[in-house]
Amino acid sequence: MAYIFEKAGRLTIDGKRRIVDVPVHNVHQKVPFVAGSYNMVKKVLDHYKNDSINKHVYYSC
Repeated sequence: MAYIFEKAGRLTIDGKRRIVDVPVHNVHQKVPFVAGSYNMVKKVLDHYKNDSINKHVYYSC
């Protein structure tokens, strides 16, 4: 799914790096998934970098 998003000119991240760069260790591996336009995903990434948001287990935008 991340591959399709990125081919369509969008961005996909797990909070730290692109989803397509995440090494696969297991068929049932789970990672956080944020996908959308470049600007919207950048905003989410900026929130992850904010120390106050890192104290929360769950974050919803």
